[in-house]
Amino acid sequence: MPIIEEIGKFQFTEDFREKSRGTLLLIDACRHWISGEYARTEEIFKSAIMANESHSFAERYRNLVYEILSHFYMEMGDYEKGIAVAKENFRNAESGGLDDFSLSMSKRLHDIYASVNQKDSADKYFDIYLHLKERMSQKNGFGSVKTLDFLDDIERINAEIDNVTAKFEEQKRLRILAVGFSVMLLIIVLGLLWVYYNLRKNHRILFKQNEQMQQRESQHRLLRNQWDKEKNELINIIKERRTPGMGTPESDAGIDNDTVDDVTQTSAKVNGDTTCKADDEKEKLLKVYASVLSFMDNSREIYTNGFTLADLCRAIGISRQSVSKAINVCFGDSFPQLLNEYRIREVTRLMNDENSDNLTIEAMAEMAGFKSRTSFTSLFKNKTGLTPSEYLKIKRNKRN
Repeated sequence: MPIIEEIGKFQFTEDFREKSRGTLLLIDACRHWISGEYARTEEIFKSAIMANESHSFAERYRNLVYEILSHFYMEMGDYEKGIAVAKENFRNAESGGLDDFSLSMSKRLHDIYASVNQKDSADKYFDIYLHLKERMSQKNGFGSVKTLDFLDDIERINAEIDNVTAKFEEQKRLRILAVGFSVMLLIIVLGLLWVYYNLRKNHRILFKQNEQMQQRESQHRLLRNQWDKEKNELINIIKERRTPGMGTPESDAGIDNDTVDDVTQTSAKVNGDTTCKADDEKEKLLKVYASVLSFMDNSREIYTNGFTLADLCRAIGISRQSVSKAINVCFGDSFPQLLNEYRIREVTRLMNDENSDNLTIEAMAEMAGFKSRTSFTSLFKNKTGLTPSEYLKIKRNKRN
């Protein structure tokens, strides 16, 4: 481009302009081509072909213009025009006896047809190329043609080597990326499997612990009921024997007040916390707490929405202060926490019941007295270590 611009600055004589008009047009066309004015470039190339060059190599000049125009069309993607111009240039070279141009254009036509996958035409012009090469070697000596072919071969081989190297590097990069991605994916999958396995393991452990806890609570409740029954029977026997006319002094002496106290204390230990001492105050608290547990074990009223401490006190006939204190001392927490524990236990019972399989978790929570799904889920997980859905899934899978 700089050379063309410098040539454009020259001041040519009128005689030179007249005799070399085609050459100047060719230079102007190349300048417009470089500037990206392709329509103007094509127009000037055609004018350059029609120009009458008066010098001795005018025919070679026209062949050169045709060859450059063919390159122009091929670069623009207009293969049809590029091939047509190349064919016309080949015919002109043949008719003008320009073997070197014929050789060059036959090779070019072979390359063009090969690039557009027209094998028959490519083979045709390659045969012509070989024939012309043989003829030129016989006419002018084999050395010059062989040198030209050797240089073409070197250029072609270098291009092929560059192409193969680029493809190899690209394949190597893709393989490295594929291996890295596979290793990363494998690590992620193994990590997820490890997390999933540990979650399943922890869920099974928590579920088993909850089942054991429920079994212990059931056994404790049965034992407490049995002791209550035996205590009442024993007290009734004592009362009957102390009634006038019943038994003898000797028989009465066999069961004294100490026996009754021992029964009462033993029952209190079963019904309440074993840490509660057997003094009078704590014995009263244990009796109150036993009444609370007896009501909550046997009443469905505690699962109604809005059940309060006042409702409990009214049901068992004990003052609010005594009930609240008994729960705090013996249970170790407040009434709402005790109520929530019973309600969570009721939800787990429903989950274990095959007749409740058609119920949703929300329905079970509502049947146990919970109003909020969020607070129920939080309380359930805090108590069991599992979410309601996790607990229900494990229970149903175990049952199936």
